[in-house]
Amino acid sequence: MEAARSKAFVILDGTLLPMDRIAADRPYCSGKHKKHAMNVQVLTDPFGKLLWASPAMPGAVHDIRAARTHGIIAALAEADVKCWADKGYQGASGTVRVHVPPAEYEATRDLGG
Repeated sequence: MEAARSKAFVILDGTLLPMDRIAADRPYCSGKHKKHAMNVQVLTDPFGKLLWASPAMPGAVHDIRAARTHGIIAALAEADVKCWADKGYQGASGTVRVHVPPAEYEATRDLGG
């Protein structure tokens, strides 16, 4: 977290690493991507330099759950490090901010959301 503290903000994102597995390994099957994979969470600086990578979790684990399991959301809040993330982290709270494109923001605003 020391490297992250020196940055104006960090970027949190999850990535799926594809792998060969048999059908019995259901936890590793990502329903969204329809393939077996491992979920890895990464923190980068604003320029994309890797600051931290998590141990791999099964591909069926959602990004926000993986980040909470690894304690990264709590660690960012404790260190008061500003963080940007995609919509997979909505509800993370703390110092994590989720980018919502203007078109989607307007659509939800029109619906009363």
